[in-house]
Parts: sequence; C-alpha cells; structure tokens
Amino acid sequence: MRKIKSHFFISLDGVVEAPNEWHFPYFNDEMGAEVGGKMAESDTMLLGRQTYEEFAASLNKPRTAIIMVPIVEAWKQSYENDEVSTSRERDLHFGQFDHVRYYGADLRERIKAAGFELEEFTASPSDCVSFGLMRGETVFLASRPA
Repeated sequence: MRKIKSHFFISLDGVVEAPNEWHFPYFNDEMGAEVGGKMAESDTMLLGRQTYEEFAASLNKPRTAIIMVPIVEAWKQSYENDEVSTSRERDLHFGQFDHVRYYGADLRERIKAAGFELEEFTASPSDCVSFGLMRGETVFLASRPA
C-alpha cells in the first residue's frame, strides 16, 4: 500500500492559494533544495492548471503526474487571453480568480507535446462520492516513458 504525503506552499496563517503573491519573494537555494528533495521522493504528483507545463522539466525520471484542470471538452482549442490580468477579470473569463485559462480538447496534445504518455480516467458516480470528484470529470495521468 502506498502512503499519501501532502506538501504545500502555505503561509503561517494557512493561506494556500496564490503563492506567487507571498511565497516567491522569500524563495532561496535552501528552500529550493527542500522542495526539490520532496519532489524527488515522489512517484506520483497531483498537479493542476499550468503546473504540469512548469514541472515537466523536473519529471525526468519515471513518475506519474495526476492532472485535474478546468476543461471544456466541446472546445477544440483552450481559451487563453493575455489581456485578462486582474483577479476580477480572471474570475469572469476563467471561472476563478487565480486561473489563467480554460482547457479545450487540445489539452491532450499539450500533455503529449511535453513528452508525456497519457492515460485518462473518467469518474464514475461512486468515484464522485468516494473521492469528491465532479460528475463525469476526467482525470489525466501523464507519465514519462522509462
């Protein structure tokens, strides 16, 4: 049986969201080594939004990334708009203040273009109850070839 370990960028008052607003000004080599070490210990990671693109370079040994992102399957192309910059605009355009896109059906090709092999898992009704997934949600499993 595998263990689940959770590693967060979290402030002292419990804030987990938007680490770019409070975390990165304090990031140094020591913190980088700690974060890198935790990633190296992992064989599976839960990533979202743009994180899989940012982490792709560090996933250079066989691992699996679990990718759960906002996706509109009926859209052929992902919706991104560089002119959207405020939290209010992001909430209006992307459904959440810290999101920067809605993925379309091209998500699969984006994942493959980053060098990953792709599997998909669609949540069943019992999965939704057991794991808190949205009805019919697709969970993408991306792994680097060995």
